[in-house]
Amino acid sequence: MTTHEIPEFIKNSDLYKSLDDPNDLSCIPEKYLKYMNNQFWILPLDKFSEYLNFLQYWMVNECPPYAYDLIFDYVGSFDRNEIIKQIYSILDEFTGLPFVKELKFLAQLFCDKFNHVNHVHDYNILTKIVQFDSKGLFDWAKGCGYKGDYYTTAMIHMCKNKNNYFEQSPKNDDIKQCDLTGKVKLKLDL
Repeated sequence: MTTHEIPEFIKNSDLYKSLDDPNDLSCIPEKYLKYMNNQFWILPLDKFSEYLNFLQYWMVNECPPYAYDLIFDYVGSFDRNEIIKQIYSILDEFTGLPFVKELKFLAQLFCDKFNHVNHVHDYNILTKIVQFDSKGLFDWAKGCGYKGDYYTTAMIHMCKNKNNYFEQSPKNDDIKQCDLTGKVKLKLDL
């Protein structure tokens, strides 16, 4: 495996940074290399623990977007209440991972959305994510195309550590919606 094939979340991990020669992964057991390229497969829930073990071995500090995708796929199944119990049980084994709370939050958020409880809908998912205050989760939602309304945009500007998400601040009723590309759409009279 060449350096350019290694995912960024691994390059940013504590283990990778501690390697004497990052180009030489021969000291890494094979079972901790097999999840390096995960963009083209769907991992069954019974292998989710193995994937988290892989992340823990590498001492990954930021949640890879693929893990969010997995949670979304798992919770989208028909028996979501049972699935969320299984997800929580698996995540409870990995409390050392710094993003376990994010994954639990996302699982509950989409479980609520799909079960039509707690007033979770597509239009306010981003609001709830901003309230949770996770840049990785926010970026993932952005990539999935979730959009926010005026209130979401205002919240982004009020939340700590969100100053760099948008290029301009909201001004009263001028905001139509947040388009999640790093800019704010303004109302236009057409």
